[in-house]
Amino acid sequence: MATIHVFRHAEGMHNRFVEFRKTRDPDLTEEGRQQCRDFAPKFPYMDKVTHLVSSPMRRAINSTLLAFAAVSTRQKIILLPELTEAGSLGSSFGSDPSELLREFGDKVDLDAVPKQWNRLDPSSQFAYVLEKIEARTAAAREWLMELALAAGEGSHVVVMTHGQTAHFVTDDFEGVKPPSHP
Repeated sequence: MATIHVFRHAEGMHNRFVEFRKTRDPDLTEEGRQQCRDFAPKFPYMDKVTHLVSSPMRRAINSTLLAFAAVSTRQKIILLPELTEAGSLGSSFGSDPSELLREFGDKVDLDAVPKQWNRLDPSSQFAYVLEKIEARTAAAREWLMELALAAGEGSHVVVMTHGQTAHFVTDDFEGVKPPSHP
């Protein structure tokens, strides 16, 4: 089975500037971009990465493209909506698949991204409701395990997600408070 590496995206505009917390799908800051460029030469398994998997949000996609540029030039990033942000602020809402296709083109694989994945209202499977977060991240964990099994021993799978979501995907809740819907 492959090794799975789970990362939180680099610094986003919403992390540094309060006004971007209301903005849908904010991108990385210049500092975040530099964090990715600085990280790239330090990752010891770059030549063994067989799959890049990311949340379909700009900050995660761009973190993957920059930090794993050596890999992303030879393979598409698989966008998995179950890895999306777990939040209720405007910055927790992603972009429509058509916008992502226009922006990232053949750098991404959008096959798993449904048209309305970015609806975070309470009826959506991607809503900021504890049971829904647990269900979608459990599905992501299962999907990633199947991918790691198929990739085989010695392979490395990179997963780029968001801070809170990473805790759920890895089943590590140390210091995480359960979300409550406003």
